Amino acid sequence: MDDNGKMGPKPKNWLPFSAGKRVCLGEFVAKPELHLLFAGLLQRYTWELEPETKLDEPVATFFGTKVPEHKLVIRRRIKTL
Repeated sequence: MDDNGKMGPKPKNWLPFSAGKRVCLGEFVAKPELHLLFAGLLQRYTWELEPETKLDEPVATFFGTKVPEHKLVIRRRIKTL
């Protein structure tokens, strides 16, 4: 996503729905579903770094940006009946 919250251009090396004649017909259905899936995860859980973990700066690589791995603590927000 870009700074305005809109979908940016696809990287050339990322083709989860294929390309050309054989492109997946469900791509236009799947993309909005991914937004709903992630919104549901963010709504139901709190996501935090492990205590006393420092955030490392991303490292620029030849193909883009590599973010160092961090351990997360995920807690349920909403109690179910």
